[in-house]
Amino acid sequence: MKLANKKWTEEELFEIRKDVLAQWPTGKEVEDLDANIKWVKEHIPPSKNRNVLTDKAAEEGLFELNYAVGQATFEMTKELFAYCEDLKPSNREIYTDSYTRKLKYDLAEQGIKRSEKEGYNVLNGYPMVNYGVDKARELVECTEASTALNASDSDPRLLGEIALAAGFTQIVSHNLQELIQHTRDFPLAERIQNSQYLDRMITYYSEHGDIPLQAQIPGILNGWDAAGFKIVNIILESLLCVEQGVKDICVNPSPCLNLIQDVAVFKALREIVPEYLKRFGHEDVHVHTASMTWQGDWPRDRERAGSLVAYCVAMGALSGVTMLRLKSIQEAFATPVKEGWRSSITIAKQMLKIIGKQRFPDTKELLLEKEMLEKEARAVVDKVISLGEGDVAVGMVRGVEAGVLDTFFSPWKPLKQEVMVVRDNEGAARYLKHGNIPLPKEVVEYHRQKIAEREKAEGVVADVKMLIRDVTRVSGPII
Repeated sequence: MKLANKKWTEEELFEIRKDVLAQWPTGKEVEDLDANIKWVKEHIPPSKNRNVLTDKAAEEGLFELNYAVGQATFEMTKELFAYCEDLKPSNREIYTDSYTRKLKYDLAEQGIKRSEKEGYNVLNGYPMVNYGVDKARELVECTEASTALNASDSDPRLLGEIALAAGFTQIVSHNLQELIQHTRDFPLAERIQNSQYLDRMITYYSEHGDIPLQAQIPGILNGWDAAGFKIVNIILESLLCVEQGVKDICVNPSPCLNLIQDVAVFKALREIVPEYLKRFGHEDVHVHTASMTWQGDWPRDRERAGSLVAYCVAMGALSGVTMLRLKSIQEAFATPVKEGWRSSITIAKQMLKIIGKQRFPDTKELLLEKEMLEKEARAVVDKVISLGEGDVAVGMVRGVEAGVLDTFFSPWKPLKQEVMVVRDNEGAARYLKHGNIPLPKEVVEYHRQKIAEREKAEGVVADVKMLIRDVTRVSGPII
C-alpha cells in the first residue's frame, strides 16, 4: 500500500489483517470481530472505560493516575495488580517485553518458562501475545481500574488486536517517537502504516460497537530532547491518528525538569493541537492532556527516585493535566516489581493531596516560553507539511531525510543527529545546535541568550562537556 495520510477502507484493513493475525497462533483467538465487540460491550462498564473517565475527570477538574505494568508471567502481573488495588489507581497500562516488541514470540515463550521456573522476571515486560486474549481479559476483569496498552516498538498490530478484544480502552499511538527510542533502521513509512492499521482498528471498534476508545499520543522521546521537538512530534502524530477516524486523543509529553518550561509545553499543546486538527478538518476531536515522568537518567536509591516521581506529579498537577502517568521508583533497576510501584502510587496520591486546586499562574516568563515553543512548533510542522505537499505522512518521511525532524541520543540510523541540547541557567532545555531544523530567528536568539546566561554564571563555554554534565545531572551524586 502506498504511504498516504488518508483513512483506510475496511477492505484495505481486512486484507492486511490476515497477515497480522498469522504472526502467532494466538492471533486466531481474535479473528471474529463481532464476537470481540460483543464481549467488550458486555464486560467493560463505563466505570472502566478510559475515555469516559478522562472526560469525567476533565469536567470535574480531577486527576487520573496511570501506572505502567509489565511482569514476565501472567501470575506475576496479576499479583502486582492485586498488591496495588487498594490504592485505587484509575488506570493501568500494560507494557510488553522486548521480545514481544520485536515479534520474537518464540524467545518470549522461553522467557516465560524461565521466569516460572526461577521465580523472578527474566523478561522486562508482559508477553501478552504469547498468553493470548483470555488471559488479557482476565487481567482486565481483575481490577476496578481501566486498562491501556503501551503499543511500543516497530510493529504493535497483533498486540493491539489482542488488547482491543480484551477490553483495553486506550491504546498508545506513535510512529517517529518509537523509532527514535527503540529501533535501529526500521523504515518510518512502514512504522506509520503499522500505526495507521491500529488506529483504524480503534475506529472500527468505536464505529461498529459504539465503544468510546481513546488513543494516547506521547511526546516522550529520549528524555533529553528539546521541548519544542516533543510538541512537534505530538502534533504530527495526532494528525496521523485522527485521520483514521479516532475521535478522542490524550497528548502526553515528558518533562524537561524546568517547571516553567514544562508547564508552558502543556499550555502550548492545548492551543496548537486543536488548531492543526481544525486546519485538516478535524473539529470534532476531543483533546486531553496527560503528563509523563522523566524519561532520562534515574537515580538508583529510592529516596532520590521518589523525589523525581514527586516532581513530575506536581508539575502535571500544576499544569492542569487530566491524567498523570507514573514510573516506579525502581526505574533505574531491572523490571520494577510490586513494592516499587506501590511506593510511586503512594507518593503521587500524597502529592496530589498537597497540590489540591493549585495551578501555575500565567507569569511573564511562562507566557514568553509558551510563545517561543509555539513559534518553533508551527515553523517545523508547517515545513513538514510543505515537504509532503500537504500529506503529513509523506512529509514526516521527507522531514527526517532533510534533517527537519531531528534529535540526538538515538539508535535510529536515519536521523541526522545534528542537534545538541544543553540546559540554561534555570535548567530549561535549549538548542546549542539545531542542525537543519527550521527554527525562527527569534527562537534561535532566545535559546542562545539563555545559554549565554549560564555560560556567564558558570564561567564556562557551552560545549559537549556541558552536555555530558547535563545528561547525568539527575542520577549523579548529590554532592
